[in-house]
Amino acid sequence: MLSTGTIVRIYAQGADAILRLITKLEDRIEDLEAQLTRTPQPVIASLMKKLAQANGTLERQRDELVVAHQQNHQLVRRIRELEREIELGVPIEKDSHNSSLPASVVNSQQQEKR
Repeated sequence: MLSTGTIVRIYAQGADAILRLITKLEDRIEDLEAQLTRTPQPVIASLMKKLAQANGTLERQRDELVVAHQQNHQLVRRIRELEREIELGVPIEKDSHNSSLPASVVNSQQQEKR
């Protein structure tokens, strides 16, 4: 970027100096425009790669969401079944998962009931 002082000095040198400056600036603008037309290719390639990665991530997340939705549906159905059993008064078989007692004690208690 040209400072104000530099521009004033060029102006003081006359019309030829100003024309040289303008020509030089026009050439620089043309060079930059040419760079812009060549440079986007690597940027586009990089963005395409990132887009492909994002699409892959979205696909994986979609698959995970489908699985989670299926599991949720199964769990809701099972909860409803258990609620119906409770309403009907169906006795719940005790095991080590739904009792605070160890499996051996639960098993012996169940055998005693039979």
